[in-house]
Amino acid sequence: MVVVEQRQDAGALDEHFATEHFQHVAGALGGIVAEPMIIRRLVTE
Repeated sequence: MVVVEQRQDAGALDEHFATEHFQHVAGALGGIVAEPMIIRRLVTE
């Protein structure tokens, strides 16, 4: 599964990762996917 999200900056992405709904989804996926979640940050300059 691939999820692509766009955020304004690294701080906004960190805030998103800390939200309750992101933590909930990450925990739920951890119980059903075959491999651990890998988060890759793609940035532009």
